[in-house]
Amino acid sequence: MIRTDLKFIRMFCLAVVGTGFGALSMTGANAQSFSCARAQIPSELAICNNEDLIILDEQLADLFADRRITASNGTQIQQISRKQGEWMRQRNACTLDFDCLQKQYLERIKALGTDRAL
Repeated sequence: MIRTDLKFIRMFCLAVVGTGFGALSMTGANAQSFSCARAQIPSELAICNNEDLIILDEQLADLFADRRITASNGTQIQQISRKQGEWMRQRNACTLDFDCLQKQYLERIKALGTDRAL
């Protein structure tokens, strides 16, 4: 039974990757936080297969980069990076749930945009 489930997940992920490349080429996305060509985990595959999530990922990547550049010292850079790592674990826990992923992105964008809980 577990083996069948793993086969299904692999087949699903391959299907998502195939359609994800189509969505990526339609949007012309270039500023994502990761490469859809190298996406392997379910959350990244889901993001690459959804134009709205691709846009949110680009916005977050830009905002995160801005926050790191404008950080006042090394300690603040470390704090921003640590919080981003924590957020990524939460994002990845959403796996293929588009609503969960969207909620995670919107909350993180809001937090970085207001300097709250960098």
